[in-house]
Amino acid sequence: MSYTIYNANGTSTVVPDNAIDTEFYDGTSKVGVQLVGRNAIDFGQPIAQNFLQLLENFAGPTTPGSNGATAPVGMIWYNSTNGTLNVKTSTGWIPIVTSSSTGGAVTIPSLYATTIGSVGSPVSDIYGGIFHGTATMAEYADLAERYESDAVYGVGSVVALGGDKEITITTSYADTNVFGVISDAPGLMLNAAAGGDESHPYVAIAGRVPVNVIGKVKKGDRLVSSASAGFAESVGQSADVSVYAVIGRALESKDTDGEGKILAVVGAK
Repeated sequence: MSYTIYNANGTSTVVPDNAIDTEFYDGTSKVGVQLVGRNAIDFGQPIAQNFLQLLENFAGPTTPGSNGATAPVGMIWYNSTNGTLNVKTSTGWIPIVTSSSTGGAVTIPSLYATTIGSVGSPVSDIYGGIFHGTATMAEYADLAERYESDAVYGVGSVVALGGDKEITITTSYADTNVFGVISDAPGLMLNAAAGGDESHPYVAIAGRVPVNVIGKVKKGDRLVSSASAGFAESVGQSADVSVYAVIGRALESKDTDGEGKILAVVGAK
């Protein structure tokens, strides 16, 4: 009578009587273990091979499964030739730690030499605690933080501290309560879990960002809030306006009198 082995992943394998099963699967791939059925004879060699295959999990100069079987996903193998500890994945053997040539210490290469993702294939999200490093690079340019808003405001809107919530749209000229600009795509996002874009939009408080402006602007001009809700306007290079009212400096010129949008550096005086 055959017997059934139930695997941890929910699959099962039936081992027939009077046979040595060499087609044992872990659900997706063959593994290097041979199962002995009831009343099978001449099973000494398969049992010995099983034992040697298990030893190959830990150390050896050749790839586990080199006897013809396929190593299962999750197997750990120490490569005694190059001193790497490897794990078997669905795509092959991946080194996880490397022995040092001095003192036998181990290091994790990915912390020092491995790039996670690429320009063409970026990693979507990375979660962790505290990240330490030499430098941080962001594709986008502004530093922004989520603040609770009293209404939904579009990208480029100039906002001030006040209103029923934390921020509100500006409606007066050279408002000294001016705080920042609603960001399009922040390079660094603070307080990210505070809420969504409508209730808690990202407010750019430093860096370059598109800004709603009204009237003509020259590159380098200082910008303050205008009487048009959510729009900035130029005060040129004037020193007569309070420094507290300056939103930032224009990075682009605008030659028309109407409303528009330019790139500006928020926080620069």
